[in-house]
Amino acid sequence: MTFSNLGLIGSNLKKLVESKVVDKKLEELAPSISFTDLEIIFELLSFEVEKIHYLARRREFEAHMQYEGDELDLLSFYLDNGFNIGETEYKKNLALNLSMKSKELDPYIVGTSEGKTCENRS
Repeated sequence: MTFSNLGLIGSNLKKLVESKVVDKKLEELAPSISFTDLEIIFELLSFEVEKIHYLARRREFEAHMQYEGDELDLLSFYLDNGFNIGETEYKKNLALNLSMKSKELDPYIVGTSEGKTCENRS
């Protein structure tokens, strides 16, 4: 099953479970990342260890946090702090609005699509 047509909830497993789009528990699911977003993630994270860390921490972060945003919003947030937000990650009554955080990546994404050399953020 592909979740690419589901907008923001396509990359948010908790929302998929809560909206009954899937009949699995969160622990039974793997993150759904579009190929285009995965390409951007792998371009911006230069080293294999960074890619592995992003994917591992993304899964942990999603399991602990309530958030609004898509995959590139998550990536931009990760580039700021590695998903390291201390004890805040475990507060059940907090939701982060990461929507539009990906706008910080637009100069890189647009620039590289136009053939310009852009500095890698990692």
